[in-house]
Order: sequence, then structure tokens, then C-alpha cells
Amino acid sequence: MPDSKNCAYRLSMRLYQRPSGHWYIEFSRNDRRSLKTKDEAQAKRLFKKIKQEALAGRLVQLDCSGNTTLGAFADEYLAWAEQTQNIHTYRANKKALDKLIHYAGKSVRLGSLGQRAVDDMTADLLKQGRKPSTINHYIRHAKAVLSKAVDWKMVKHNPLRHVKQIPGGASEPGFMDAAQARDYISKITDPDVRRMAVAYIASGVRRCELLGLVYPRDIDMDGNRIRVERQKKRRKVVQWVPMHPMFKAVLKSMDLRPGCRVFDRWGHPDTVTHKIKESLREAGYGHLHLHSLRHTLGAILAMAGESERTIADMLGHAQTSTASIYTHATQDHLQKALTAINFGMIDLSRGK
Repeated sequence: MPDSKNCAYRLSMRLYQRPSGHWYIEFSRNDRRSLKTKDEAQAKRLFKKIKQEALAGRLVQLDCSGNTTLGAFADEYLAWAEQTQNIHTYRANKKALDKLIHYAGKSVRLGSLGQRAVDDMTADLLKQGRKPSTINHYIRHAKAVLSKAVDWKMVKHNPLRHVKQIPGGASEPGFMDAAQARDYISKITDPDVRRMAVAYIASGVRRCELLGLVYPRDIDMDGNRIRVERQKKRRKVVQWVPMHPMFKAVLKSMDLRPGCRVFDRWGHPDTVTHKIKESLREAGYGHLHLHSLRHTLGAILAMAGESERTIADMLGHAQTSTASIYTHATQDHLQKALTAINFGMIDLSRGK
């Protein structure tokens, strides 16, 4: 039975339609309920009835019983998320939601969703050889997605609120320190791959950001800066970031053509990913991948004592707290380096 405190309202309400086409009633700024219909006439009839019941002092019971199906919620959520979230967050959330639907089914009620679906997903993905960190990524995003069902009063509590991540998946981002980065770069035999690797490490930009650079629009040689287009909540934001001397050296070593992409040897972005992965493997850093080069800059900055704010600004993080992963990771790295120092046999006994 729904909580009467959450399901009873007075007359301050309005009817409106979301971009997904579904009609909603808003009771207050942060309290909205779906009428589960895209038909305007039906929505108005329901709204009128609900207002009449509210005037009569009766409880208005909507979605907070948890009877909304996972499939119905997914349709509304994805329509909303596509309009409001940045492309990276949207894709991660959609993938996690798709996984949840695959193992739980579209017809399951939100109120019945829970540990069983996640256990089935975990067992199957582990059997397929997926890493615990990947599975935990799905779990985190699935929980975040379903928190919106609570906001929309489709369910009283997050169905996955008690679900925990599996052991062995709390891995820190992979990276190299400055000495390892120099060693890796020196072992790359293909000049174009070497330039690409240096550009990634020296700038810390994402794959799509680096491959999208056009000369001279995005290159300010005199001002020592790079123009980067970043996705922020489904819209492009242009930012100018400082140009490292090594990045500038890469540009000077290339035959740049006006109006063309700076890095245009390989047409498909996945080809770049494979080339970098191959070079890492050949240099003895096969546990890393292309995104590790971005992490490498964050780690090197953290080791140099730069603040989380500086690292976040350089890497284009929306929140400063995201840069804390480099601080934590480099602390472990420094601890290992410290314990590796061998002082030899030293007599520390108290002398007479």
C-alpha cells in the first residue's frame, strides 16, 4: 500500500507533457507523476478526475506502488536522458539498462526488481569472461538509472538499493609514470603512432576530441593552446586548453594542411585504438589501453602535486571530485616505489 504521505496532495497541481510524449502531473517542483499515457484527451480526463478526488479530500494513488514495468520505465527514461545527459553518460546508462532488461525482462514490475536479476547478470557475464570491473560498471549505472524512478514516484525505493558491487572490481585507472611514458614512446616504431601517443599523453584529451582537431581552426601556435569541442549534457562546448611543448613538437613534425584534420592517417577511430593497443603490447605495457594515456597525464600531474581542480580543468571533468581517482591511484604507486628502495644491511641496534 503506498505511503499516504507521499501519495496525498492538495490542489496545487498542473498537467504537462514530456518530450517523450507521456503526460505527467506536477504536484510540486520536485514531485511529478506519470499518467502512463501519450493521449492528450485521456490525460485530461485523468487529470480532471484526480483534481476532483483531491478536492474531495481523498488520497490520490499513482505510481508509487511500484507497478510500473521495467520496459515502460526504460522507454520514458531513455527519451528523457537523450535530451538531458551528455553523450558519454547517456551511452553508459543505456548500456546498463539494456543489460538489466536482458536479464530481468521488460515485463517485470519495478517493485519486484532486485538482487536476482543482478545475480543472473553477474553469473552469466563472469562465465563469458567479463571483468569484475566491467560488471560493477553496469551495476553502478543501473542503480543510478533507477534512482530516477524514485524521483518520478514510479517506485518508493530504488529497487537496487541493497545490491552491492562484486569483489575484485574496484580497480584504479591504469596509467604510466613519466619514466614509463618515455620508455613506451621510445619503443614505438611507427612515426605516426608515436606522434599520436605523444599527443594523447601531452594533452589528456579524449579520442574523439583529438581526432576532431582541424588545422588551423583548432590550433593556436602563437598562443600555445588547442581548441577542443566537448560534450556537456548533449550539447557541444568549446574549450581552449594549454598546449604542451611536446604536443607543439608533434605538430611541427607533421605536414599540416589547412581545412584538414590534424590526425587523418586512419579513417576510423577504432583503428587508432587498435594501433595504440598494439604499440603498448609491443612495448611491454599490454595491460594498458588508449584511454590509459589520458589517465597517464592525470597521474603525472597528481605526482607533480597539482590540485584536483587543475587536473579536472585540464582533462575536462565536469566535477572536481572525478580527479580524485588520480590522487588515490598515485598514492598507491608512490607507496610501491618507496617500499622498493633497498637501503641494504644497516645496524640500528643501540650502541654502548
